[in-house]
Amino acid sequence: MNLLSEIKGYSWGIITYKPHAHFGPRWQRNYQLVFVHSGAARIFANGLEARVGPQEWALLLPGRSERFRFSGEGPTRHSWIHAEPARSAAASGRGHESRQTRGGESIPVGAMTARMQFIIGELLQSGNPPAGPARACCESLAAAAFFDAFSQTDLGTDDGKARRHPSVERALSLINESFADPLDLPTLARHAGSSPQHLARLFKAQIGRTPVRHLWRIREDAGARLLRESGLTIAEIAEACGFQNPFHFTRRIRERFGAPPKVLRNCHWRGNSQAH
Repeated sequence: MNLLSEIKGYSWGIITYKPHAHFGPRWQRNYQLVFVHSGAARIFANGLEARVGPQEWALLLPGRSERFRFSGEGPTRHSWIHAEPARSAAASGRGHESRQTRGGESIPVGAMTARMQFIIGELLQSGNPPAGPARACCESLAAAAFFDAFSQTDLGTDDGKARRHPSVERALSLINESFADPLDLPTLARHAGSSPQHLARLFKAQIGRTPVRHLWRIREDAGARLLRESGLTIAEIAEACGFQNPFHFTRRIRERFGAPPKVLRNCHWRGNSQAH
């Protein structure tokens, strides 16, 4: 079912909060897109928590109790678009119930696209026009913003597989392309456009391990592959995969695969898969 077909109407606005401001709890009755233009917000909903940084959005779902806390480092300016569910869908719980189940394990957060920035700018400039062609045009723009958000989350897919946060995607791309380089959490966070703490939380939620643990896993996998598929020495593989030295490589491989590199290689070359 198309969620956008269940929307009765849209509204929008913008506000600036002072440092350390907070509000809630409140009961969310609508679908709401929150756009943070400057500052930052922490959103709590039914035991879930999300941090929304500058130029990021969060998607709030109906049927949740929410609280907001805003950055203490300066004012936070954010805009929003409300999408009011049709009365029949709201009354029956139909339409967002299955999406709550699929999206209920997190508060979706993503990077503002250029189209989102254009849309919210046009909506704020227009105010809230009365019914008529101008209103219809504005509501079409509002629907397009929700479409962009849904396309970045599991709410926009039929198989329920959530798309990863843009910061996670950027960090993964750097790890996959440059795992042999001396990467660390601050370097990954800078590349991802995130703070180290926020990136670590995103990785833990979406990948199941921290960025640094994932980096070492990629290095270990690459090292094991070279052991199986190349004639490089242990020292050469260690250097090619970003390990500090051959001893460090040997220790990590033993811990990960249950055998040292030479044994792992010999088992593979002789057709024995006991060590893997």
